[in-house]
Amino acid sequence: MFTRERVTNIMYALLSLTFSLILFFNTKSSTFTPGIIAPNRIEETIQSVNIQPIYDTNKYFIQGYEPTVTVRLSSLNRILLSGEVNEETRTFRVVADLSQLEEGTHVVPLKIQNLTSGLDASIEPTNITVTIERLETKTFPVEVNISNTNLAEGYLLAGTKVDPTEVQVTTGHESMLEIAKVVANLDSLEGVNKNLSKEIPIYAVDKDGEILSAILSKEKAVVTLEIKAPQKEVPLIFEQTGTMPQGISHFDIRLSQQTAVLIGSLDLLANYESLTVPIDISNIREKTERSITLSASEGVFVHPQQIMVTISPVPIVVEESSEDEKTSTSSTSAKPQQSSETSTTENIVENTSTTTN
Repeated sequence: MFTRERVTNIMYALLSLTFSLILFFNTKSSTFTPGIIAPNRIEETIQSVNIQPIYDTNKYFIQGYEPTVTVRLSSLNRILLSGEVNEETRTFRVVADLSQLEEGTHVVPLKIQNLTSGLDASIEPTNITVTIERLETKTFPVEVNISNTNLAEGYLLAGTKVDPTEVQVTTGHESMLEIAKVVANLDSLEGVNKNLSKEIPIYAVDKDGEILSAILSKEKAVVTLEIKAPQKEVPLIFEQTGTMPQGISHFDIRLSQQTAVLIGSLDLLANYESLTVPIDISNIREKTERSITLSASEGVFVHPQQIMVTISPVPIVVEESSEDEKTSTSSTSAKPQQSSETSTTENIVENTSTTTN
């Protein structure tokens, strides 16, 4: 049988055990609660997010502001965050609402629209300074900006073509007054030594060549350059080749022209003081005309490429010997003498006949 003292001890023991269990589970609960209630947030920073201004595009032109901002996103959901970081699946946009503003320069706050639930975002910077102007459109010719300094040494610019030849420029009223011309700038080219066709960006620029903010109906133009290479006129010198035919003393050779123009780099042209024209005289026994192709070393163009050559053979003259000449003279003298003797005999016969009668 339990005494009062023993019962009291048992009760204290049970109470102690109960409080120990409470403290134990309370401690475990405290340890895991932060991971469930307040987990770590994931952050991402997106550079160069385009600003989308809201304004009447048929009435105004805006300029003077940086077109992109930095956006920082945070979320507990990595999948949602990744979808917004990827530009192709992004739903939010950064806007600058100018719809209630008039012409002039304004400081405009930036806002994020269409942000997915479960994401937090901040923008840097938080506002932009923008100038609003009355919209104007005007047509300008496209000019090609290039000089001989862009060409290889000795080469000249013979001509240029550009397509399109003119473009429409849309900008603000004040900016339009500053436009000096629309150019396709080829200043970056170096050592050009041949004709070329190249697509070049075109810009509206002021009198100092500074690019102005404007919208062009065409952003690029095709520029064609005609390059004139260094030239040198040299004499043509013919050179006989082949085997001299029998009975031919020599050939009288005449060229349709006496000079040709060589076209190429200055270094290559320095190697020429004349141009040799090889002419094959093998088997030529009568007057002949030929078309000869002129050629020079690689990198040198010859004008004209062909010339006409007239080749006239001169035969060897054979002189008769002196003995043959004497024989010929003797034969000629004997024939008249024989004729005279015959005539005398005939006369004697005739006279004898007359006397007899």
